[in-house]
Amino acid sequence: MNYKFWFDNCCGFKPAHDLETLRYGIQRRLINLRDEYGSTALMLCVYSKWHEGAEELVKAGADTEVRYFRTGCTARYAAALSKDRRMAKTLVDGGANPDAPNYWAITPRRWLPDAFAELPIRPSPLPEPHIQNAEHLADHHHPSFQIPDTTERVSLAQLRQLNTKYFFLSN
Repeated sequence: MNYKFWFDNCCGFKPAHDLETLRYGIQRRLINLRDEYGSTALMLCVYSKWHEGAEELVKAGADTEVRYFRTGCTARYAAALSKDRRMAKTLVDGGANPDAPNYWAITPRRWLPDAFAELPIRPSPLPEPHIQNAEHLADHHHPSFQIPDTTERVSLAQLRQLNTKYFFLSN
């Protein structure tokens, strides 16, 4: 099933921002569906500053703590980063934690401290990284891990072939 309509309604080059399409997706239980990057409709509403869509999703019970795969950022983090106080309030009213860090221990409270000043501090542990590929692995473990350059990758492939041949000859 292609859910492009769901994500395009909330964000993209020309988001439709159609509440009826959003409600249709909510009825079909697409509320926390993630795209290939880990974004949900709620995150995309935050990115495109569609307040009515975000309010509708929060009211329907969207998970405010879902994280973007690459950075570990949540919808609330994106709202704080863009200094969108109305969106940040909507998300916090929906249960979002302003002290939940991204993968580098930076919290929404750090970006928008006065918007969360009246809320008690809730220290939260770092999230587990979502390693999707070597690039994410390198980002998370840099500088102790780096993607090998082409020459090194070729030599590793040749070594792997040699090891495979040796394994079959020795058995």
